Amino acid sequence: MFKLTYRPTYNRDKSRTDYFNDTKDLANFILSLTNNKTEADNAYKWCNNATFGNHVTRQPNYKIECFNEDEFIKETEQKVVSKITEALGLNYKCLGLYDEQFTWDIGDRINFITYNPNDGYGILIQKRTQYGLEEVWSTVNKDTNKFITDAITGVEKIIAKQLKSTKNSKVNNSTWHKHYFSGCTTKQHANDAIEFYYKDNGDKIVVSYTDFRHNKVACYAPIDRNGNRLGSFSKLYEAQKMLDMK
Repeated sequence: MFKLTYRPTYNRDKSRTDYFNDTKDLANFILSLTNNKTEADNAYKWCNNATFGNHVTRQPNYKIECFNEDEFIKETEQKVVSKITEALGLNYKCLGLYDEQFTWDIGDRINFITYNPNDGYGILIQKRTQYGLEEVWSTVNKDTNKFITDAITGVEKIIAKQLKSTKNSKVNNSTWHKHYFSGCTTKQHANDAIEFYYKDNGDKIVVSYTDFRHNKVACYAPIDRNGNRLGSFSKLYEAQKMLDMK
């Protein structure tokens, strides 16, 4: 992968950075930037001979870097993405370069963490409605530490607000059924306990206990109808809401 840093013709005072996987696409962009076919051809030749870590600065005002995409993704996940998702009890999956920015799915193609060098880090929280996806909250910041703090705080407030509105909802709770370790939907004996909650649509919440007597819950783990685990929560209604939001 190549990273191109340049000054756009419409704004020479501020540089931009774009990513390219295809050397021909990069060369065509250089051609449109410089209006110089020789310059574009030279850039194309350089890219085809470059290895990770190589870079070249050429005129007028652009720099090409050849870098390891996998290493970049791994480093970003360690420094940013995992810190946010672990704090929120969520899983993540890298989608690679998507819509000109590196993107991590944190909610079954609903919620995303993104990065591009022009805007910095971003997080987008959405919800499904009858009209499609609707944005609930988002933030962008070039400051890594500030972004992590804002992302965790912002999402926690959103979840807390939505959980509060549904915590005591009888309609919401009535859609969940219980499955006991005995295999029944009702408690059969003193040591019987709930193994998981489930909905008719396939959503499930697995219950973990602190000891073999099953007298104290350790956590509730929501698993959506597609088999994706969405973290773990100390409260049942928190796990329920994670699935109700999808």
